[in-house]
Amino acid sequence: MSMDDITKRKALFSEHVNAPDPLQIIIRGQLHIEAELVELISDSIAVVRPEVLELDDWSYTRKLEMAAALGLIATDVIGSYKALNSLRNKIAHDLSIQISEKHARDLYNSFSPFFRYLYGAAPENFVSYTAVMRRCMKVMWVHLNKAREKQEELKKQMQRDHEEVIALLDEEAKRTTPPTVFER
Repeated sequence: MSMDDITKRKALFSEHVNAPDPLQIIIRGQLHIEAELVELISDSIAVVRPEVLELDDWSYTRKLEMAAALGLIATDVIGSYKALNSLRNKIAHDLSIQISEKHARDLYNSFSPFFRYLYGAAPENFVSYTAVMRRCMKVMWVHLNKAREKQEELKKQMQRDHEEVIALLDEEAKRTTPPTVFER
């Protein structure tokens, strides 16, 4: 993914989670988080025929489990992502739901110690539950985004290591290869 694509994704995510409407924050925030999850999994496995995998048909929970099974995310953060998905599902299936401070607290309370560290402050220090929701979304999105960046860097390092091994093998082959029939 190019730097321009990454910049655009971050800008769109920020625009959506900084909206004044808590419903938009949750629904669009969760969609962005799921998109990062799909990118993370897709970028992390070598698939000859990606169309067979059909990640878009997988449930959100299955994607989380796959990311954890691949070692891309820690198992202790899965609960936070599931809590967000549960809240999004409540919103999607209840036209009368009103997002409240309880929803924001429940989402924050689902955070692992690591996510609470990333969050950086107690939710009581924010003026509104909407601010808590925004910050929770940002923690989860950045976590997946950084995991994807680490995977990209790991792939680049593996490619550099591969090239170094090939170069060493080529040097060895030049020193030890006997002359061919045509060279004699």
